Amino acid sequence: MIKQVINYISVSVYETLRFFGVFKYINMTINFSKVDKKRLLIDYYKQHKFLVLILLSSILLIYISFRFGINKPITVLVVILFGMFTHLFSEILAIIALIPIAGPIIVKIISIPIIILLNGIGYIITFFAFKKGYKVEIAKSKIFTTALLIGIVFGYLLGKLI
Repeated sequence: MIKQVINYISVSVYETLRFFGVFKYINMTINFSKVDKKRLLIDYYKQHKFLVLILLSSILLIYISFRFGINKPITVLVVILFGMFTHLFSEILAIIALIPIAGPIIVKIISIPIIILLNGIGYIITFFAFKKGYKVEIAKSKIFTTALLIGIVFGYLLGKLI
């Protein structure tokens, strides 16, 4: 029974990693020649033209705003909107995660505090609401926090699939 569960989990993890193309990049860093690596990167950029264009335009926007003294909050707002609507941030994190050994650690350092912050906000709301006697609101805030975290995960997965 335990052996079947372990086998099922390992097959599921393997299929998930294969679906996201992790093995292609691992083989690229280890076994491929320079020509094959160049061809694979060109194929990647052909598949993700829009994201590369958005990334370059965001970098250009930041450069222009610093160069000509454009209002920084406006620049930040535009870059964040670009990133939210195009899933640019998840793509940047995926590219960072491809760096051997250090990449996944960097991604965890960046993404885990956001989840911890959301969880902490939920606990703070619960604490103050419980002191004032709002038990229904406590349940709503817990449901809202859970739905928000599930929405973030679904958004990330949909961003990777689309």
